[in-house]
Amino acid sequence: MNPTEDYEVFFYSNKATIELEEEYINALLELKLSNDDHTSPLTLTKTRSTTEAKERETIHQYPALVIQREGSTMATISGKKAKHDILKVINDSIQKLPSS
Repeated sequence: MNPTEDYEVFFYSNKATIELEEEYINALLELKLSNDDHTSPLTLTKTRSTTEAKERETIHQYPALVIQREGSTMATISGKKAKHDILKVINDSIQKLPSS
């Protein structure tokens, strides 16, 4: 997902942490709905061969969100988190987006 022109948000998960995904997915959907004019479509990709998959090597806890700006990692949040905490990390990383 691209919340603004310069930023990308990547969501990583695995089968062992499916029960923790809901808060992350709800945060992404809220972000998408609140910034629909500026965000790209949400896309899901199951792969290990993309450049984003390299980021998986640095993730030690799932699920995780990685926020990048022009290819550089600005923030990462992982593990069990509340939706408002996830949105705060995203909004703090991407100053152009309105707070929820």
